Amino acid sequence: MHWPGSCLLVDTDYQKSVLTGYLEGSVVTPNGLIHVINAARTTSTPSKALWQQAVPLPDDDPEGHRRMLLPGLDSPNTAKALAGSWKPVAEALRALESTGTDVIVDLGRLAPGGVPPALLAVATHVLLMTKPTVRSVGACHWAARRLTDQAAEYATSARVGLLLVRRPLVTKTSFVTRADPTPRGYDNVEIEAFLPLKVRGTIAHDLVNAALLSDGGPRGPKFARSSYAASLRGVAENLAQTSPASRSQPPPPTTDDRALQENQ
Repeated sequence: MHWPGSCLLVDTDYQKSVLTGYLEGSVVTPNGLIHVINAARTTSTPSKALWQQAVPLPDDDPEGHRRMLLPGLDSPNTAKALAGSWKPVAEALRALESTGTDVIVDLGRLAPGGVPPALLAVATHVLLMTKPTVRSVGACHWAARRLTDQAAEYATSARVGLLLVRRPLVTKTSFVTRADPTPRGYDNVEIEAFLPLKVRGTIAHDLVNAALLSDGGPRGPKFARSSYAASLRGVAENLAQTSPASRSQPPPPTTDDRALQENQ
C-alpha cells in the first residue's frame, strides 16, 4: 500500500488472510493463484492469467499507481501444485516489469527447502522478517543460514537481508498512539554479528496501527502520521530504488485491466 509505484502483492498462503483481514471479507472472488498455476501448465502465456486473476485493492488507481492482489491458494493440497509450477509462474511475474509493475511475493514462514530456486532467480530482494529479541533471532538462525547458502549455491543477484520489526522508542507520542513501549531488543550491529545477513530495513512494532492492515478498519490522518506508516514508506522507498519497474512511470490500463474492472 505504501510502494512508490505500481505493485502486485502475491499471496502464496491458503488462509487468504488479506481477503478476510484487510478487506474484511468484503471481496468474494473465485480468483486466485491456483488459476495462474493451471494456466502455466496448459498455456504459454501465464502472464495474461496474472492480470485476469488479480483483484484491485481499495487504493488501486487504474490511471496511476496500481494496487493489486493475487489471492492465495485454495487449500494445503494445492501447495504441491505451486511447488511444481514455480518456473513459469516466476517468469510471468518477472514479465510484469515491462508494464512498470513491481511484485511482492509473501512466502510466509520459510520452509526447510528455502526459497524456490526459480523465484530466487528473478528476485531483486529476498527479505527474512524477524524481531530483534533473543527468542526471535535465535529461532531464525537456521533460516538466515539457509538463505545465505542458497544465494551462494545459485549465485543469485538478489539482495538477501533482514527486515526487522522493532518496537519504537518510548516517547510522549508513543503513549498517545499506544505503541508498544516494551524493550526494543538487540541493535543491528549485535544481530548482524550473530546472523549471516545484514539488516536491510526496519518496520515499527505498533499493534494498533498494524491491526488496520491485518484486520481492516479506517485509516485516517493519525495513521498517516504514525511512525508505523512512516517506517513502511521508508522501507518501500528504499527497496524500490533498486527495483527496475519502479523506476519507470506507471502504465495506462491495458485491455485485460479494463476487462477485469468490468467483471468486478
